[in-house]
Amino acid sequence: MKLDIIQIATIGLMASLVACTQEDPIQDNPMPTVEFSIMNPAEGAMYMLGDTVKIEGSVAYEPGLHGYSLEVINTHMDSTVFYMDEHAHGGEINFSEFWVNDVMHHSDMLLIVSAAVNHEGDTESDTVRFHCHPM
Repeated sequence: MKLDIIQIATIGLMASLVACTQEDPIQDNPMPTVEFSIMNPAEGAMYMLGDTVKIEGSVAYEPGLHGYSLEVINTHMDSTVFYMDEHAHGGEINFSEFWVNDVMHHSDMLLIVSAAVNHEGDTESDTVRFHCHPM
């Protein structure tokens, strides 16, 4: 069986159409991310004994948050000096708490803000480091 030029051209065109498929665009970030905005304390801030450390900011997550927690850790003593959590729902949650510096030694402190992104316990966190003076 002999193929003529029209049949060859038709087969070639069909093969090129089948081979040329449009790929789905690659997304830079296919999964939504939690956005943290920690206003206070500022990174590297220093507090004297008796100073009030304001813990303020917000957490946002497009599909919706299922709660958050705030924890201040004295890394010098390896102890938690402040902790609170709240089971709250919403696309954005604002927080405003405080802790009074009562350390007995110069202490590097770590604030951990954690956001629950579902009821299965998956979380994302952000941190701020600051320093407390004992006098």
